[in-house]
Amino acid sequence: MTVLESIVKNVSIVGYTLRGGWIVTTGYVIDDAVTNGGETYVCIQDHTAAAGDEPGVGVNWADYWVLISFIESDAFAYYPNLAGFLHMPALWTAANIGFLVSSTVSGTYAPLYDIDGNLVVITGPTANNTYTLPADLAGSSFVKLWSNTAGSNEAQGADRAITLDLK
Repeated sequence: MTVLESIVKNVSIVGYTLRGGWIVTTGYVIDDAVTNGGETYVCIQDHTAAAGDEPGVGVNWADYWVLISFIESDAFAYYPNLAGFLHMPALWTAANIGFLVSSTVSGTYAPLYDIDGNLVVITGPTANNTYTLPADLAGSSFVKLWSNTAGSNEAQGADRAITLDLK
């Protein structure tokens, strides 16, 4: 009989200062996160907002903002593990946790859906809870945790350390 050892991994999701919707004439600093046109952007240069730097729209927006495609953790190898647990020691916002998977560590990561086409998520994480990782992850090679609500990015207001215990 083979005894499987646990592999403990620590990953994190970077948090930002959540500022809500972008507003002209507002002062923004590095790591402020805003929404505009249904997307989430993070400030990369301190400035006072003007029409020319409106995220995703203004002629100079890329000088001040970066579009976040996913608010995600570091990648971790999952295969050949078949199960595991996720522990979240810090309080989260109302965001769920989804899973982004890829066959290679530097490949394109896509959201994990179950066989019925439903997004696989852990619903409403709260402080100091441990969650069983979903069976749908079995066979995935590389995984990132994704901070989301209803399939959309949900920025966190602080860095989130997450402990994974893979079996």
